[in-house]
Amino acid sequence: MTHWQFRTLNPNDTSGTSTAEDNFAQEERTSVDILVRECIQNPLDARLDDAAVRVNFKWRELVTGASCLLNDLLTEEFRNQQAFAGVPQATDMPAVVKVLVIEDFGTIGLCGCYDDSAIDGDEENWNAFWFREGEGAKPSKANGGAGQGKLTMYVASDIRTVAALTTRASDGKRLLFGGCRFRRNYVVGNNRYAREARWGATSNPSELAMPVEQSSVLDQYEKELKIERGDRPGTTFLIPVPDPAITPDAITVAVINEFYLPVLRGRLTVYVDDKEISSATITELASQLPDELRLTPPFRTFLNEVASQHLGPQAPEAAFDEDWGKETKLTAENLLGSNIEVLREKFQTGSIISAEFPIWISSISSGRIKGALKVFLQEAGSGEMQELFVRQDLAIDKEKSLRGAKRLAPARALILVDDENLSRFLAAAEEPTHREWNGSRPKLALHYRNAALTLRLVRHAASRMLELLVPPATKDTLALAAFFPDMTAKKEAQTAKQPKKKGAPDGGDEGTLEIPPPKPRKLDLLPLDDGAMVRVNPSLADQCLFPMTCKLEFAYATELGKPFDQWDAADFYLTGSSHIISAVGAGGIIPQGNEIVFEITDPDGCLSITGFDKNRQLEMRLKYSESGDANNIQDI
Repeated sequence: MTHWQFRTLNPNDTSGTSTAEDNFAQEERTSVDILVRECIQNPLDARLDDAAVRVNFKWRELVTGASCLLNDLLTEEFRNQQAFAGVPQATDMPAVVKVLVIEDFGTIGLCGCYDDSAIDGDEENWNAFWFREGEGAKPSKANGGAGQGKLTMYVASDIRTVAALTTRASDGKRLLFGGCRFRRNYVVGNNRYAREARWGATSNPSELAMPVEQSSVLDQYEKELKIERGDRPGTTFLIPVPDPAITPDAITVAVINEFYLPVLRGRLTVYVDDKEISSATITELASQLPDELRLTPPFRTFLNEVASQHLGPQAPEAAFDEDWGKETKLTAENLLGSNIEVLREKFQTGSIISAEFPIWISSISSGRIKGALKVFLQEAGSGEMQELFVRQDLAIDKEKSLRGAKRLAPARALILVDDENLSRFLAAAEEPTHREWNGSRPKLALHYRNAALTLRLVRHAASRMLELLVPPATKDTLALAAFFPDMTAKKEAQTAKQPKKKGAPDGGDEGTLEIPPPKPRKLDLLPLDDGAMVRVNPSLADQCLFPMTCKLEFAYATELGKPFDQWDAADFYLTGSSHIISAVGAGGIIPQGNEIVFEITDPDGCLSITGFDKNRQLEMRLKYSESGDANNIQDI
């Protein structure tokens, strides 16, 4: 038998509106995005022995009057109290009531004590979910700890009601419990009612609400909902009268947006009705939704390569020493056994560079403990600057750092935190929405020292690594020459204008000198509308010794100084998709930064590159040598 408890407040209890929902109302995400993130984050928190997690989203329809679950849950007393609290949907229930069913498998269920709501601790998931607000019971593998995400389930229901059937891995018990959370306390006659109501096996509102354990009742509900929770550990959440915006298509888009990487890694599988979102299907599903996804196709390709080639047991390409955080700028000396020039060359040719950064954390209770984060960087080329922070499968998508790099270059970055010590620290720094970090969170001050410094190291590891990999800048000594006079040059000009002394001899007239004609070049460098072309000079093709090794360099013109010395990676990167390279009779093409190295192999050979800014003057120069004559180098 099930009962609702609607508890009256005593004269000393405070009335008012819950402010926790305001944390989610300020987001740029839809209500479906928020629901999906919170409903999947909780199962990932409660992973059983590092197992792969499966989450099902199902929609069920129950007939009013013919359903035991609806008769027990949406009672007349419940509907009356809902009306008193200002929920208009509760007074007249429709003939058919929709229920959103959210199941998770491979999890521990809602474990912990359920007959004493005062007990706290890392493993007290039951009390944290049903009896806590603003704090959570989160173990070291947790994604969140604010204890407010569960509110999104109540908000997803038009009658602000949630029930849960859980099978616990700790003791095998099957428990059913539920609740209703109104926006504020409400008044009926002379009584003030609490905004939380409980649904379970206890009728007296003065006693602790206890869950239903009667197997016959639980079996009946499972049969009506066509679910098979049974003895499999995990939790099945029931959201009656869900928001109409929560549709299978909206859920699919939200899952791909919020959990692309954990699905790709095989750590999470989601079923939306009969649609499978797994490591085997997510790439194809994402390609069918190009206009609705936040992750661009190039960035998804980048994540696919990271997941398939760089997240195994192999060592990263770069590892930094423990003193890297003490330096204002990363240098080659901070690398452990890696050649910086090799890393730069790989980065500039589009390879993904992986690196591991050790980070020391000052815990008040445990002292100085070591954590680690991984950074994956790839040159983007086309001006795209995209990055993603992922902490134990949860995307912290409002955190951005690459654009703060002093040597700005288009790049893609994944900053991955799988380490438990660092993840626990970052969980304490997260806002309740879990989309960004805040160094002023009270939990940080309670559990850690020097938290702001540690958080800064995490945020800027990728941007500092990018500065190290981008070609070093050339100091421009003439940057301000147009604005300040050169007094030395003025004095030299005055000296040059002095009249010739009287009696000074004049130089004799040597007659007209014939200037020899320029030596013809075997390769032509031709400007195009937005680029350049290199081709064999047709008149000298029979004199060329193939292959001819070439290096073609580009830079935008500058007012003063040498443009090639002042080229900056932010101007353009030739490895990007915005530049199109076409070649005939040429091979070995390697674009690097602002230059291309290639070979012309036959008399009709040519190479062209386009995609430069038409509004800027493009400077170009070509150096080439012929086969068998390394000293025969020509400059154009």
